[in-house]
Amino acid sequence: MVRGEETQALGLAAALGDGLPDRAVVILPGTHSTHLTLRAGVITGVTTHLTGELFELLARQSVLRHSTEWAAPWQRAAFVDGVAYGRERSLSAALFRVRTRQVLDRAEAAANTSFLSGLLIGTELAGVAAGPDPVVIATSGALGEAYAVAAEALGFGARFRSVEAGSLSVLGQAMILQRLLAAREPHTPAARE
Repeated sequence: MVRGEETQALGLAAALGDGLPDRAVVILPGTHSTHLTLRAGVITGVTTHLTGELFELLARQSVLRHSTEWAAPWQRAAFVDGVAYGRERSLSAALFRVRTRQVLDRAEAAANTSFLSGLLIGTELAGVAAGPDPVVIATSGALGEAYAVAAEALGFGARFRSVEAGSLSVLGQAMILQRLLAAREPHTPAARE
């Protein structure tokens, strides 16, 4: 069975063609953000992060729900502060800062929501930031912007590349269909003289 992440990865490989680095980390963000390690065009490792799910649980159901505002517009400065704060601490220790920002610093709930997002995405990307490999992220819209800002704040520089994810699943499905159809074609033996 091929899941959505694998389908997107096939679509990404098709979209980038020869532009896909020989060694890279491909990130497919979402509720469960998937990191694929590529070596010589082969997926050699998969790591899944609960970034999106944690964000929703913490902002809606934990003690942090009192310090955040679920539907608040994204605030870049607070997000970058969250990325930086999370980079220096363990996630569990960094998370409580969302609460203390409100109680001690009088930070608004809307800003804290972006700070929380920055903590989570920054923590997810911190391990990748320490490595030497190029990083290709396949996403779009506000989530794509958030990951790009986090990558910039973490110093990825020229190692970071963002690819629009909108059509990658369709492209991946088309590749799978082509391979399935090619495998079903009857093979005709070579003509004998």
